[in-house]
Amino acid sequence: MGGGIQSDYSYSAVPPCLYENQAISMGIINPTIYRCLADDVLTPEKVEYISRLFKALNDSISSYFQVHQIDFKKQVAAGKYCGDAKFESSYTIPSDTDFHIMVLSHPYSTPGVLAYAASCSSTSDYLVNRQRPVLGYVNVVTKQLKLSEDNFRDQLGVVFHECMHAMGFDGDLAVDKQVGDLNLRVITDEIVVSRARKHFNCPNMSYVPLEDGGGSGTAGSHWERRLFISEIMNGIASTNPRVSEFTLAYFEAMLVYKVNYDQADAFSWGRNEGCSFLYNCSEWRKQNGYRCMSGVRRCTNDRSGVGVCDGNTFKETLNSSYQHYGSPNIGGNDEIADNCIFVSSLSSGSCFKSVSPLTMDYYIGTEMLNHGQGHGPNALCFESSLIKAIPFGISNSHCYNVSCFNNSYYKVSVDGKYYTCKDRLYVRGFGGLLECADPKDICGVTGVTDWPEVESVSQSVVQLDTEVVLYGTHLDNVVKVEHMVVFKVDYRDPYVKSVQFKVSLQVYVNETVNSCYDDFITLDLPIKYMFLNLGDWTMKNYIFFAVFPVWIIAICMLIGYGVLSRVVERQMTEIVEVRKEINDKLNRSDPSKKKKRCCNCCCEIL
Repeated sequence: MGGGIQSDYSYSAVPPCLYENQAISMGIINPTIYRCLADDVLTPEKVEYISRLFKALNDSISSYFQVHQIDFKKQVAAGKYCGDAKFESSYTIPSDTDFHIMVLSHPYSTPGVLAYAASCSSTSDYLVNRQRPVLGYVNVVTKQLKLSEDNFRDQLGVVFHECMHAMGFDGDLAVDKQVGDLNLRVITDEIVVSRARKHFNCPNMSYVPLEDGGGSGTAGSHWERRLFISEIMNGIASTNPRVSEFTLAYFEAMLVYKVNYDQADAFSWGRNEGCSFLYNCSEWRKQNGYRCMSGVRRCTNDRSGVGVCDGNTFKETLNSSYQHYGSPNIGGNDEIADNCIFVSSLSSGSCFKSVSPLTMDYYIGTEMLNHGQGHGPNALCFESSLIKAIPFGISNSHCYNVSCFNNSYYKVSVDGKYYTCKDRLYVRGFGGLLECADPKDICGVTGVTDWPEVESVSQSVVQLDTEVVLYGTHLDNVVKVEHMVVFKVDYRDPYVKSVQFKVSLQVYVNETVNSCYDDFITLDLPIKYMFLNLGDWTMKNYIFFAVFPVWIIAICMLIGYGVLSRVVERQMTEIVEVRKEINDKLNRSDPSKKKKRCCNCCCEIL
C-alpha cells in the first residue's frame, strides 16, 4: 500500500462517536439521526488499536503483492466521495503510495459486522492495459472492536479480508455458468484453475466456483465456502484465516499484481481429496475434520483449535440442493457451506488463546492436566493422548506450539521442549502419544532457517561424565556454560527395566528456540544408580505421588462406604424382622388378653 498512517476525522462523511448520547447523522443518501451508545465511542485506545491493525496490514500486504511503478492522477477533487469518506477540499494522495485507503470508524446499522470496504477509484496500468484500484475505504465499526491481544489476530484477518475487496477481489473475473439447477458465478482463468486442479487432485476441473449463498453482500464476491473453509476470502470470518495460493492466483489473474506465492499459507481443506469432494459432501471422508458424527470433539481441519461436529436434524426441510445425507432434515448448521457437516471451531477452543478455567471446555478437554500443551500465535491442534508421568492417556484434542521448517518438516513443543514430528511422537516422561500431521497441512512454503539442529554425536553410548561432541547446524547460537554446549540429560524414567537409559538431549537457545532428541545417546549406568534414579524421579514428581494416593484412598473410602451401607441396611432389616417376630409371639402367648405396651425389645403387661 505504501505511505504512512495519519488521523483526521474531517474526512468521514458519517462522523465518529466522540461521546455517549451524541447525535450523529447516519447515511449519506437518506440520513437518519443516531444516538451514540457507550460502545460506539471512538476512544483514544480504539484509535491506537485501529492504527496497530493497519500498520500490521500494510506490512502483510507488502509481503504478498507488488505492482508496476506507474504515474497516475493523485489529486482528488473537492466534494468527491469515497464510500463513507468525503473530501471537503482537494486531496493529494502521497507520492510514494501504490494503493491509498481511507480508514473510518463509525457506527453501522447491521449488527455483528466488524468492517466493510470497497474500491473508489482505479487507474489504467498501461503496461498491461488493465484497470488497477488506487483508492479505497474501510469502515471499522467502533462498537465491534475488542481491545485485547487475544482478538488482534482475528480482527486483523477481517480487516485484511475487507482490504482485499478494496484492492479488487470483487468477482469481476467471474463468468456465469449453469451447473444442474444452479446458475453459478465461476472463475475459469487458467492461472486459478490450474492451481485448483493440483490442490484438489481433480485433473478435469474446469472452473472454481464463487459463493452462491449469503445474499448480495456475499454471493459472487467470495470463494465458495464449502470448498474453501478457513480461506481468508470465503464469506464467513474464520478463526485462523489462510491467505492461500488461490486468493493470490486471483490477484495474479487480474494482471496488475505480481504475487509472492512463497508467502502463501498452508491450506489443507480438500487437498488431494479428488473430484468427488467438489460436488457432493456426502462423499467426504470421516477424518481430518471433514464429515463426522454430531457432537464429537476433534481438531478442526486447519488445526486452528478444538472444534465440534456441527451435524443437526432440523425440523424444517432443507433446500433440495443441500440435502446430502439421505434425509431432507439432516445437515450441518452452516448454511453458507451448503449445510455440509464438518468439524466447526469452538469459540473457546482456539489454540491462539489460553482456555479459561471458567469454561466447560477447560474440564471437558482436561486442560487442568499436563499434556505438554501450549497456546499462542504459533500453536496448532493435534490429536494426542500424551500425559505427564502416567503410563497411558486418553486420546483427546490439544494445542501445541509448532515451529515450521518450510513444508518438509516441523517441530512440536511438548512441555517446552521441541521435537521433530513424524508419523507419531512419543516423549519420555509422558505416557501416550501425539499423532503427527502432514507438514504440507501444517506449514507454508517458508519457515525458520536458523534453528539449532543436532545431526549426530561423537559417541552414542556413554558413561557418566563422558564428554560428547554434537554435530549439526546453527549450534553456535546455543547457550554455553563453562565452555560446554548446554544440553539437558534426563535419564530418570519410571518405566526402565535395565541399566541402560535413553538420554533426552536438548540444545537450548531460549524458551522458544530449542531442540530435543531422545534417540542419539544411550547412558550406561552401574546397577547402584537405579535406586538413585527412581528416588530422583520420585522427588521430581512429588505431586503425582501426593495426589495419586489421595485418589486411591478416596476410591477405597467410597467403595467401603457402599459396602458398609449395604451391611448396615441388611442388619437393620434383620433387626426389624426379629422384633416383629418377638412381638407376635408374645401377643399370641398372653391368656389374659390384657393390653400390652410394646417397646423395641419387649412387652410389659399393664
